[in-house]
Amino acid sequence: MDRYIGPLKDAENEEVGRKIKNAFGVEEIIVMPVRYWKHYDWLASKGLDMDAWVKERDIERHGYTYGDFKFQFSLQTQLKKMLVLSEKERYLRNMEVPLFIRPSGYSA
Repeated sequence: MDRYIGPLKDAENEEVGRKIKNAFGVEEIIVMPVRYWKHYDWLASKGLDMDAWVKERDIERHGYTYGDFKFQFSLQTQLKKMLVLSEKERYLRNMEVPLFIRPSGYSA
């Protein structure tokens, strides 16, 4: 039986860094698997203003609470989370969406 430890290394799972401007206009290097960047680029190809989208995601990542505890995700984690959510919502609403992040689809 073949077993491996760690992420499967293939073209879709390869992690790639890009410089993305945060809400303050400062470039940060964001590292995500290729499949996440494909969804990001697909959203841009559909006319979504990705600079504004990233800025909104950056601002909202500071507002999470759990009870009295306030926390924030890194911009990298927030973008990954919101790209998955974008793909999932489009899929569940039967909207046009190539399934780059989760090729098998999503359940409700």
